[in-house]
Amino acid sequence: MARSTTTPTTINKYFNPKGISIQKRIKEVNEIYDNHIKDGVTNAFIWRNYIYPKFGISIRTFYSYLKRG
Repeated sequence: MARSTTTPTTINKYFNPKGISIQKRIKEVNEIYDNHIKDGVTNAFIWRNYIYPKFGISIRTFYSYLKRG
């Protein structure tokens, strides 16, 4: 039985480039933040009620995403 000639580099062409999923998550977090900050609520409230239940990230990561976005 012959071995497959696929290497990790040939398999990776089928996946997204590195970091795309994180960039997408940062964009989504910032969109949620922008939608709810207009209501006059605090950042901690937005994180507790909208961000943490959906993404499961810490508040420190949440602030890091806000800085990046």
